[in-house]
Amino acid sequence: MKTLTAFSVARFALAALVLFAVPVRGFGADNSDEYFGVYLSGSKVGWMHVQKNPTATFAGKSAVRSQADTQITVNALGTVAKTVSQTVSYNDPKTGAPLFTQTR
Repeated sequence: MKTLTAFSVARFALAALVLFAVPVRGFGADNSDEYFGVYLSGSKVGWMHVQKNPTATFAGKSAVRSQADTQITVNALGTVAKTVSQTVSYNDPKTGAPLFTQTR
């Protein structure tokens, strides 16, 4: 039987957050500044802060800049795993096509 490590649980929680918790909005909308709680099995394990600037520029072209800062802390089998990430992306304001993405 395979045992889940704290790191794999934290990775799963982060992947679930990115796939299911971030709302998709129109690319032409106003600036936004949103905060989300991240929950796993009914307990808060972290947070996410999303900022969007629809009047940014990238490589001299009009773009929408989005930044998502996330922190998740999971305690599994007596081991604490903390994941901190930041994703910055620039998208075409008309089509939403990605121009650049960086994750740290």
